[in-house]
Amino acid sequence: MALQSLRISNFITIDHLDLDCFSGLSVFTGESGSGKSVLFEALYAVLGKSGSNSLVGPFKETATIEAVFNVFEHQNSLINQFTDNGSDPLIIYREFNKNKAAVIKINSQTVTLKILKEVSAELVITSDQHEQIQLTKADYQLHLLDRFAKNELLLKKYKTQFQAYQDSQKALQELLSSNDKSQQELDFIDFQINDIAQHNFKENEDIDLEEKKLLYKSSKKESTSLQQAVRSLQHSISEQQLCLKALSQLQGYSEEHSVLEAVLSNSEELNFSLSKRLQTAENYGDQNIDDIESRLDLIFQYKTKYRCNRLTDLVILEQQLKSKKETLVHADSLLKELTDKEFSMREALHKLAIELRETRKTSSKSLVEKLIKSMKELEFNTVDFSIEFNETPTYLSNGADKIDFLLSVNKGQQKQALAKVSSGGELSRILLAFYALFSESVSQDLLLFDEIDSGIGGFTGHAVADYLKKISLNKQVFCITHLAQIAQKADHHVCIRKDFDEHKSFSTAVLLNKAESQQELTRMLGGQRLIQEIL
Repeated sequence: MALQSLRISNFITIDHLDLDCFSGLSVFTGESGSGKSVLFEALYAVLGKSGSNSLVGPFKETATIEAVFNVFEHQNSLINQFTDNGSDPLIIYREFNKNKAAVIKINSQTVTLKILKEVSAELVITSDQHEQIQLTKADYQLHLLDRFAKNELLLKKYKTQFQAYQDSQKALQELLSSNDKSQQELDFIDFQINDIAQHNFKENEDIDLEEKKLLYKSSKKESTSLQQAVRSLQHSISEQQLCLKALSQLQGYSEEHSVLEAVLSNSEELNFSLSKRLQTAENYGDQNIDDIESRLDLIFQYKTKYRCNRLTDLVILEQQLKSKKETLVHADSLLKELTDKEFSMREALHKLAIELRETRKTSSKSLVEKLIKSMKELEFNTVDFSIEFNETPTYLSNGADKIDFLLSVNKGQQKQALAKVSSGGELSRILLAFYALFSESVSQDLLLFDEIDSGIGGFTGHAVADYLKKISLNKQVFCITHLAQIAQKADHHVCIRKDFDEHKSFSTAVLLNKAESQQELTRMLGGQRLIQEIL
């Protein structure tokens, strides 16, 4: 799963970079401050390192990084979720914006930073100065041993059991703590339950009452208007009837009589319709508004009393109190149940911890043997190395073991912890030896070494160069280096340069040919003049 190409735009000092990547050993050189670390920072970012909009270059709004990996013929269930079972390249895209949220995509699918980190872990192994510091810490040493022992599945099983054990411990401790004040708490819970239950509150009851209150107010207003309309209309009907009676006693007014009869008929129909609506409005108005408002006031008081924003929360609180009471009432039987469960979880965890310890101790013998051999190849001529095991007093998330890497690099010197006897150059070589061992058995094809040559030089530099070259025979290796001894072993030599314009400085990357590489090696050695002076 090698890296095919890397494209970077507007990232810190890199305006634009298109880099084709190849198998073997690729070295990145350049003057201090030229931007070598910026290039690797972009690689770390596209592989899942946390970042912010401060990574966006000056005078730009957006920084983007795109990495294309060749995953052909690699069977990996996680990677295959984004490709056609490995037949497509894997394209990781990351974007940082000064004014918008960051964007992460894998083969055009938007993913979270967590998923990106999981995918990247299947593609790349990284080594930097931070890991050299970590190498002196017991937890990281145990992590390296587990990687060598291939304990991933066993560790996953242990961590699942460890979480179950912690959950059972927590439940038991909470119950034991509650038993100390159980009767007093039970009395108070009873009071609260009875206090709330006596009013028989219903979920969303306050919302229904508010709607009824609004309906009452609108019905009252409607009823008043309809009463006035009906009274006026009935008075009008009486007048129309008198007028109709008078016209019937006159000769020659038959047409007017017919018109008035029609008007009276319409008025009577309208009166009937309005009277029915008045009756409906008066029925709504018959509700006792005082009862509604009194109930709403009570609900408000209890929401305030029990610090609930909604009546629904108060109803839920009542159920929670009842459940808590049930727990307290049956505390004795529950205590036995939780005690038995905690014991069972601890026993299962203990078995897995023992299994982990046995695989670690077995693997440690092979690791020590191989590591000593590798360290001698890296100019540790009188090295002695061992792994000391100690049992922790409690179960931890990674087992019940504490280990120490003990090292002696001088003849006659007693072995001591790495932090006490190792310089920065020694730590970098030890870490390189570890990663060489891992590279033989891991599926990741790309190894990133950020200044693995820190603190070394001379013949040791040649030894490190030969070792990197050895690893690169089967893996794709990227390495930032200041040593010409390492750079001369490169299959591909990339030079990082810093240029300037009137507004800003920017970094560029150039893949060197053989003659250009020779010139860069001369510069790294101090220039032609210095070489001649030395010679």
